[in-house]
Amino acid sequence: MIRRQMVLFGCLVLALVTDGWAQDSLVPPKTVDEAVSILRQKWLRPQDEDLLLRMPEPFAVTRLYRPLGTGVRNAFHLWGDNEALRRSCGTEDPEGCSVVIFEHLWKAIRSSADTQVVRQLDCQFGLMERVRIRYRGFSALNIGAIIDSLSKQIDHQVSNLADSVPPGCTARLSLRLVGNPNLQCWARVEFSEDGRDPVSLSSFFGWFDWRNAFDTVSVPPYIELRFRDPCAWPHRPS
Repeated sequence: MIRRQMVLFGCLVLALVTDGWAQDSLVPPKTVDEAVSILRQKWLRPQDEDLLLRMPEPFAVTRLYRPLGTGVRNAFHLWGDNEALRRSCGTEDPEGCSVVIFEHLWKAIRSSADTQVVRQLDCQFGLMERVRIRYRGFSALNIGAIIDSLSKQIDHQVSNLADSVPPGCTARLSLRLVGNPNLQCWARVEFSEDGRDPVSLSSFFGWFDWRNAFDTVSVPPYIELRFRDPCAWPHRPS
């Protein structure tokens, strides 16, 4: 179900942006900066930029790459004759070039955002890296029980980090659910018995959120879990 939703979402976005590009009849960008400018002016809405701002860079690049990577490579002629843009990216690989563009896009969004907001987000991103999550056994739990376990692990560790956070940061971190999820539904956590835990909270959500149809968004002091589907897994995944 989730895979189908992601594909449909990606197709919808790509149809919109590539149609808009064709109608504009613009010359493809020759530099990464030009590509970033086009994405911000033509492809992204203000709410898209705010969402990306509130994600650590790897999260943001992944969110962009899944629905927009193909559209960027096609519209910007990265598979074709746009050697100048590939050279600006520092790679001849079209996929690698699209990643470079998305990385620069995330940095550009941050550079134009309120500095206090960026500072608060950086504090939270750092705290999420320091909190370690044990997830063994999660495949046997419903989504509500998993979120309860995550909340307890976060609360226990954050209380012990208060004296070691960087200057200007506070040790405050809580989960907040958005989208009215059905907490009795199952979750897809096929990696729960891989023996690699504990991992950082950031790493855990990097695996867990897209598998379960929600986005992890930082709104300090909260981590919002924004559910796109209230019950992505009505039956336990096999």
